[in-house]
Amino acid sequence: MRTIAGLNIPNSFRIPIAAAAVCGCVLLYLHIAEIQSGVNVHMDSIDQGSYREMARKAWESGLQYTGDRANMPLFPWIMALFYSPEMSDQEFFEAGK
Repeated sequence: MRTIAGLNIPNSFRIPIAAAAVCGCVLLYLHIAEIQSGVNVHMDSIDQGSYREMARKAWESGLQYTGDRANMPLFPWIMALFYSPEMSDQEFFEAGK
């Protein structure tokens, strides 16, 4: 038996509890992604253009470009993994969403 957050959990329940937690996180992510895709529809609102440009530069430099320190580089680096020079701005925006 193992104590987690003050509860005594039998060892045989640890895997089902972990699987339920992972499933819950995946379902929450999918729900939030569905909401976000309906809300974030304008490609040039706020600073999204700068993130797309930063991702392009990161892709071109092999993830060496870190930007001008106005934006955090992690999201553009992740976007750079999905970038292709053949993509239009709209396709890249959709991939980033």
